[in-house]
Amino acid sequence: MRFINLTNITLAAAVASCFGMALAVKAQDEPPPVHHDQPVAPPDSLKPGAAPDEDAPTNSPMAQDRAASMGNGVDVACTGIGSARDDPQWKAWPVKVVFSNGAGQFLAGEHITLMRGHDKIGDFVCDANWVLVRGPAGDYTVTAALTGHEDKSHSAHFSPPSSGQKTVEISFPGMSANE
Repeated sequence: MRFINLTNITLAAAVASCFGMALAVKAQDEPPPVHHDQPVAPPDSLKPGAAPDEDAPTNSPMAQDRAASMGNGVDVACTGIGSARDDPQWKAWPVKVVFSNGAGQFLAGEHITLMRGHDKIGDFVCDANWVLVRGPAGDYTVTAALTGHEDKSHSAHFSPPSSGQKTVEISFPGMSANE
């Protein structure tokens, strides 16, 4: 009886060891993470003038805490949640767009359309409460609608300052506290 139990235990240990080694080998095949100090190009579907991709998921959120080039010298970043808001690199961006509800609480999950003059620069979803913008001088318009409330969009106009950081606030007064 003891021999059978010892055999079962030895067999179980061998199987578990092989399974663990297979996981370790699989983990080595994964690519390294992208560095945060490098701008990440948006998918082709977000680039100006791009044809809509029928297979692409709609309203896919932009990666948080990473700069993304929108083309024409304009970069955006979706950030402001948790410790990311304290990252000193964000203070160097000329424009910070902040989203809040009627109670002054930060909101996340905005569908953003960014225009420079009459040219559409970007159309993306940000799952954070700030959108940072840096680009050439000019008149910009940012239009935001909360996911699930696309019929209630709000807009703001701005021009990047020659120095410092300008805060542009977009408030959704119809959204009450903790909503």
